[in-house]
Amino acid sequence: MSHFLAGIVWLAQSGDKPRGSSDTTSLIFMLVAIFFFLYLIVLRPQKREREERQKRLGGIKKGDRIVSIGGIHGKVIEAADGQPVLTVEIAPKIAIKINRSAVATVDAKSSAKPEGKEPADSH
Repeated sequence: MSHFLAGIVWLAQSGDKPRGSSDTTSLIFMLVAIFFFLYLIVLRPQKREREERQKRLGGIKKGDRIVSIGGIHGKVIEAADGQPVLTVEIAPKIAIKINRSAVATVDAKSSAKPEGKEPADSH
């Protein structure tokens, strides 16, 4: 990408034109090109990731296994639609409340497992 930008700068500086309005035009062209590539490379993928995260957090339901941003693993035992707080069971008979925004990962596949059958640790 740096070669591309260097090429744009070289094209903007080349030519035997008298100095004046062409410098302004080339500067505007370079700024527009830089902002366009910034949008394509940074902003658009970031927006897509944010939308996917919001969809994933909005789809959390009872029985899903989650990991919080603090590293707490647990199973959702209460998740009301539209409410920002989840109740998560982190051990038998021990539940905590966390914000949806504090969820790092959601494993919805584990909700299909029968109750009482926890996966064995491989350690």
